[in-house]
Amino acid sequence: MNHIAVMGGWIQASGTVINAIEPAFSETNSKVFAKAGNMLQAIGNAIISENSSIIVNKIANEVQSTGNLVVVVGLYQKNITLEIQGNLIQAVGAGVGFTHAVRENKLVEAIGDLLQIIGNSLQSISGIIEKEEKVDASLLDYTGAWIQAGGAIISAIHLTIENETHKNYYYEAYNLVY
Repeated sequence: MNHIAVMGGWIQASGTVINAIEPAFSETNSKVFAKAGNMLQAIGNAIISENSSIIVNKIANEVQSTGNLVVVVGLYQKNITLEIQGNLIQAVGAGVGFTHAVRENKLVEAIGDLLQIIGNSLQSISGIIEKEEKVDASLLDYTGAWIQAGGAIISAIHLTIENETHKNYYYEAYNLVY
């Protein structure tokens, strides 16, 4: 883990918060926040992936980044099916990370990933309700977006703590001062 991955975690978390201000299935037409938020999430996840030495985490973040990009394409094309699929892809990516975190007994990381799974799933469900039943499900979308944002913030905190712990170990092992 390094400071660049930590930066990616905070970029991703910032993107989830920006998206939560105006998620994809909200009633607004421009969806500027949803587009910008998902782009930041994609960039943050890509940065984490490129700077992770753990293959499972690389895959998890690549899948999440792909999901974000599918949402963005759906937003630009006004294609609700792509938006739903993108959120489901993000949930799968978080699920991959969750299983690894549980296996490694990393509680904070697991909680962050689980919240992102729940949030993305709720956003997908809200899109399905709007598409199939023609009912306003924006409250469910907002709820999912904020749950996802909470999970992303917890994940960024985990990355920060893990990086600091690794750095402290390195400095102590080599008697370095910082």
